[in-house]
Amino acid sequence: TWSGWSVALGLVVSFAPGLEQSEVVRWALLLTGFTIFFVGYTFYSIPLWSLVEDFGGEDKRERAVLSNLLGAGLLGAVALVSIASPALIHRFGYARAAIYVAIPCTLLMLLPPLARPPGYVQRVPEASAHGGGLKSLGRALADRRFSSVLVLFCGSQMALTTVNVASPFIAERLLNGDDGDVTKLMGPFLGTALPSFALVPWISRRLGWERAMVGATLGLAVVYLGVSALGTAVVGTPMTTAMIVFGLGGPMVAVLLGLEGEAIAECARAAGGREVSLYFGAFNLGVKALNGVATFATGVLVTVSHDPAWRVGATRGMGALAAGMLFVGCALYFVLRPPRAAPGPGTAVDDGGAT
Repeated sequence: TWSGWSVALGLVVSFAPGLEQSEVVRWALLLTGFTIFFVGYTFYSIPLWSLVEDFGGEDKRERAVLSNLLGAGLLGAVALVSIASPALIHRFGYARAAIYVAIPCTLLMLLPPLARPPGYVQRVPEASAHGGGLKSLGRALADRRFSSVLVLFCGSQMALTTVNVASPFIAERLLNGDDGDVTKLMGPFLGTALPSFALVPWISRRLGWERAMVGATLGLAVVYLGVSALGTAVVGTPMTTAMIVFGLGGPMVAVLLGLEGEAIAECARAAGGREVSLYFGAFNLGVKALNGVATFATGVLVTVSHDPAWRVGATRGMGALAAGMLFVGCALYFVLRPPRAAPGPGTAVDDGGAT
């Protein structure tokens, strides 16, 4: 509970700086706010993800449904805030808009524990016999099945970050629009992604979560290669073509986000199931660190694109960069993934549908 409130506090402090303050005060508020926000979010998100295993228990189908709901909720929140925040900022300014966003979001963050199944008894955490801290983190990363899944998800998260950062520049420099046209791109994306979550549990059962993850990763990479080629009118106008391309990425993202919780919980369960939070912590650390790398790399391309000679080329490079992150993540997945063990007589092997 307290970590949810700290996330809100960090958000408000991050947007408190104003031009009427000295430069030292502005930077102090910004850095303090970011620290509180990301530390609080880490303390909140790891137990939240762990609820997939805690509430799902031995029911594999229930774990898949909970994982899918978690992914749908995350993307739905992005959609709502993307729509509401520009209007709030325009009317009230950044500082007050942050407060108005923080209050309802904090109240919503209190709700997940209330979804516990009837008769659920929280397990008392067992002390690890292998130590804690960096040693436990290293042990989780040494799990080849988990590390292979981790690099696949890191690639997809980095690609999403890259395209989100690049969207305003794509709208302006490839499609001759402005910042307001970003909604024309994100609208089709969200319009196809959100309904697709309804199919994710079925896809997971039919293909297995590993096959579904790999397929969605490769499909999204192809879509982002298409993003790098935007600016021509293949269907209707260049903007119509761009809207179709962004819409094609929605179902792929739904599959990846909907399977994250299920995949990590399954990896932790295969390793003994006693350190689910540790696995989610390693996932959170890897994704956050590499999202920073993705933002930096995209920022370099944004800087290069200010040169008129590189304006279009560097902007196209953002889509190609996102596609490359997905291809690299998929390649590393196959390199790191442990070989499938041959089942003994009468033994069923659950490999998540890996091929």
